Amino acid sequence: MNEITIYLTGLGITTVICFLIIIYFKPHLKKILLELNGDKERPANFWVAYTTIVLMLVPLIFAIWIVPDDRNPSVFFQISNQLKWALMGLAISILIIGIIIVRFIPRNTETTDKKNDAIDKTTT
Repeated sequence: MNEITIYLTGLGITTVICFLIIIYFKPHLKKILLELNGDKERPANFWVAYTTIVLMLVPLIFAIWIVPDDRNPSVFFQISNQLKWALMGLAISILIIGIIIVRFIPRNTETTDKKNDAIDKTTT
């Protein structure tokens, strides 16, 4: 295989992986975003679309960054290296999106106060 074929194969595999993860992730994300937006569909749809774009583009940017070279004769290891970086980009994207969503989930202070009171009563 020549370098261009190896490169495009890595990008194709990256695209398929991202697409499958987005298919799995999208309904769960939409439920959370609808709940956070008070069942307002328009802002939730925007953030779902935005997240979909991020989950597709960041791994592809990482995969595009890695170009096959002649120093490694194995096609498998050249594609593996490209996929390694793509999956790192995907993992970073999911982690950052998760952190952002967690920061917007309201904390129920009444439940926390009741738990703390129950713990105080059992320890005294």
